[in-house]
Amino acid sequence: MKTQILKNAVIAALASMLVFTGASASFAASKVTVDLPNDPVAGGETVNIPMFLTDFAFTDLSVTLVVEAGTLTVANDASTLTLNPGYADLAAQTEVSFHGAAADVVSAMETGVSWTAPGDATSTSELSIRVQVGEYQTGTTYDPATGHTYKFVSDKLSWSAAMAAAKAMTYKGKSGYLTNITSDEENTFVANKSGASNVWFGATSDQTFVGEARTAGGKPAVIGDPQLTGTFYWYGGTEAGTNFSTGKVTPTAVDGLYNSWAPQEPNNWSGIEGCGLTNWEGVAGKWNDFECATSQSYLVEFDTTPSDFETAVVTFDNITGEGTDAVPAVEDTVVPETTDTPSPELAETGFDAALLLALALALVAAGSVVVVRARKN
Repeated sequence: MKTQILKNAVIAALASMLVFTGASASFAASKVTVDLPNDPVAGGETVNIPMFLTDFAFTDLSVTLVVEAGTLTVANDASTLTLNPGYADLAAQTEVSFHGAAADVVSAMETGVSWTAPGDATSTSELSIRVQVGEYQTGTTYDPATGHTYKFVSDKLSWSAAMAAAKAMTYKGKSGYLTNITSDEENTFVANKSGASNVWFGATSDQTFVGEARTAGGKPAVIGDPQLTGTFYWYGGTEAGTNFSTGKVTPTAVDGLYNSWAPQEPNNWSGIEGCGLTNWEGVAGKWNDFECATSQSYLVEFDTTPSDFETAVVTFDNITGEGTDAVPAVEDTVVPETTDTPSPELAETGFDAALLLALALALVAAGSVVVVRARKN
């Protein structure tokens, strides 16, 4: 199915994932070399996609692989890889995310990654795969849909202490806060990836906390005690001071904003419940109001954006023939297939090989996401 492996090696820059303040991360010399399928891949056919990681100076690595079509499988015969929180399986997935000791991850990437093309034997498909590699940090995860980063903390604190601890954390220059859950998609993501039941998040009806949130959000003060009426606000982040839910037992969404209260919640039981828990009693994605002074684990959110992870994107388009497996296209433009005798040199495809190498190294230093595409005949 393939001509010789990487007749011209392509250096691909990868994004650092979830490297928090204090981590000694350096991607200046880090690289990955990808071997693309050189022939058409029929629907239902499975091909290996070797990826060679070098010079990632971390004890533990985290990898996320995503394909636009078809499915990925990462072999784990020796059980050395561990799924990242919320990911279902390493086999037959459009998105896999895992971590392990650096040597084990490197080995798995070299020999254990395979892609099964979509469709049936009458069709062929283009491979587009996104690769993210970085230092594994316990309890952290990244949501591609929102671009935000989340960190689960198992230490049990009161709601106010958890919020203070979250504020003390920073990532990419952003301060943390107890998570705001503003859509069904984000609620599902948080529910599956937070890692525990009864987790503090950023909802509050406590009069003191609501006042602080309204001030931080530049909003006018609230008259009266919202806890008595079950009126909830977001405390931190860009939504600070926003009222999203009102009413006890049968709450109403405010201005169409999202909520996911458990049945008969919030109810301000005994008049002392002013802070929000998610995954209440192990039911994924269901919220409850609870006494703020109790100690619970908590989930921190950072308002990162995709640009914090991918300062540039390099696209690889397959060049058929004996000379070159792939060359990077500029700004996602397609490199035409060669029609004459295939060239063995990258420079002869219209790119200067030295410039390509310099670009790749610069992108590595910046921290980049790579999209790999294989052109099918």
